[in-house]
Amino acid sequence: IARPDVLYNVPESQCPRPSGTLRQRAKIDSSSFLILHQGSIQKSRGCFLLLDAMRDVDGAVLVFMGRGPQMPALARAVREHGIHKRVRLVDPMPPDALLPVTADADLGVTLLEDTCLNHQYALPNKLFEYLMAGVPVLASDLREMRRVVEHFQVGMVVRPSDRHSLVKALQQCVNNVELRKKWRANTPRVFETYSWSVASQRFTTAYHALLQR
Repeated sequence: IARPDVLYNVPESQCPRPSGTLRQRAKIDSSSFLILHQGSIQKSRGCFLLLDAMRDVDGAVLVFMGRGPQMPALARAVREHGIHKRVRLVDPMPPDALLPVTADADLGVTLLEDTCLNHQYALPNKLFEYLMAGVPVLASDLREMRRVVEHFQVGMVVRPSDRHSLVKALQQCVNNVELRKKWRANTPRVFETYSWSVASQRFTTAYHALLQR
């Protein structure tokens, strides 16, 4: 068949202001570095790898904001490891109210595990939600996410299954203030390419070609 057009499922760009509510909900003081994992707590999304890594990351608190089939097991793991001071679990936000809360974070994480082609080619919604909120990211070293993160210099990529590398990457994100400022400043550039206003042009071009037939 002819090479198909690829249409990115990307949102229209927004510029939300931080709500100031996420730290209150998670009971985290203003001086603590806040790492955010938002979205469903499911298999192969790196949640337990991330939780385990936080045992050796200093100066930060990880917030899981979401629900999902693995949430009970995740809560149990927090208790069993005795890391409730480093990991907090909070309920998700409605989509229309999400981005200002996301903007309260210092770092967003999306750590899909390399278990299938679907993950290798994935561009998760949360990746763009973090960046739209001006939040730098730590993402899985998978081809499509790497393309966004490294090309626009908005964060780091890491293999979630490599615990040493994951801990090191998280700690570098926490410690390197200047690097985070650079990443944050670069986030608007992503949406010059990855936004619906751009993606929709390919969409309408493809449909016009079909209609002309």
